[in-house]
Amino acid sequence: MIGERKYRTLRGDERRNARRVLSGVYQLADFYVAYQPAPELVRLVADRAVAEGQEADDPYCAAGGAWAMVQALRDAGR
Repeated sequence: MIGERKYRTLRGDERRNARRVLSGVYQLADFYVAYQPAPELVRLVADRAVAEGQEADDPYCAAGGAWAMVQALRDAGR
């Protein structure tokens, strides 16, 4: 993805901020893909939201991604 390539050139606070934004983008995308007939895509997007939130060292972003993951797992019957 373009966003992922872009943040790799950044360092320090700029990189954390970029990862925070990317986590938010994945969380927004999760709301869309949740209504699509592809549960594996929902889990993938939620997992990336969690990972980016953790890499950003932002507990709120990580928690938002975790919430998306819980919803994906619940919908999958896990």
